[in-house]
Amino acid sequence: MQDEMVSVGVRRVIISNKIAEHIAMQKLKPNPKLTAFLSVRIHHSARL
Repeated sequence: MQDEMVSVGVRRVIISNKIAEHIAMQKLKPNPKLTAFLSVRIHHSARL
């Protein structure tokens, strides 16, 4: 039961990261700090 909860939480984090990445890509003038932060977040969640 708990393992199921964890995997759902992980999936949610990955999806929200992908959405954030997509939004960052859509912006004409991306903030370099924000972009770096998002790429780090996505990299970390990809490892899970």
